[in-house]
Amino acid sequence: MVKKKSIRKKLKQPDEFITFTGKMIEWGQKNLRQIGVVAIVLVGLLLAGVGYRYYNNQKEMQGFTRLNQARVKYATEVKKADTPEKVYEAVQADYQDIINDYPGKGAGRIARKKLADICFDAKKYDEAIELYKQSLVDFKKDPFYRAIILDDLASACEANKNDEAAERYFKMILASPDAPAKDEAMFHLAGLYEKQGKTDSARELYEKINSEYAESIYINIIREKIAG
Repeated sequence: MVKKKSIRKKLKQPDEFITFTGKMIEWGQKNLRQIGVVAIVLVGLLLAGVGYRYYNNQKEMQGFTRLNQARVKYATEVKKADTPEKVYEAVQADYQDIINDYPGKGAGRIARKKLADICFDAKKYDEAIELYKQSLVDFKKDPFYRAIILDDLASACEANKNDEAAERYFKMILASPDAPAKDEAMFHLAGLYEKQGKTDSARELYEKINSEYAESIYINIIREKIAG
């Protein structure tokens, strides 16, 4: 009796499956239009996503192609131009166009940083400072490059005779745990302190570099300053 009951129970399972499948088919037939609409929407969203990624990748590639062309032109102008000002005049529009045409793209961000450097070399410090500030936003998620830009920004402020801003940016580098080349920021900050007559603060930084950054490119200059 136990075996027969078990067999009947097993035979009942396929019947339940068939019944359930039949109900699903019946529901699908009744709601065919709705299913079709949902399917079309899903396919449309999928295609839109694929299309956007393709467009985005193509846009990025175009941007880097133009950026490379600007780099080649810049290198050529550096070789033949008499002054950094002439280099700036020759390539400024090329880099600015890339910034305008590819906002939020890698090519646009790199072009902005490069144009800031070109402005700095040409002693167009106000323009360089604004571009460096925008580059800080561009690279806000990258502490390594952000520290490099902070150093450039501080140097531009110092060259523009804004020592207070320069000091603030150098200190931001020193406060960042992931910042590279802190010895360079310390060296420049010590130089600022010397200009301001803060000799004790400057010496403290020089001694810190001497003890913690023995391989610094400034080490010989620093040791001469410490020796007096």
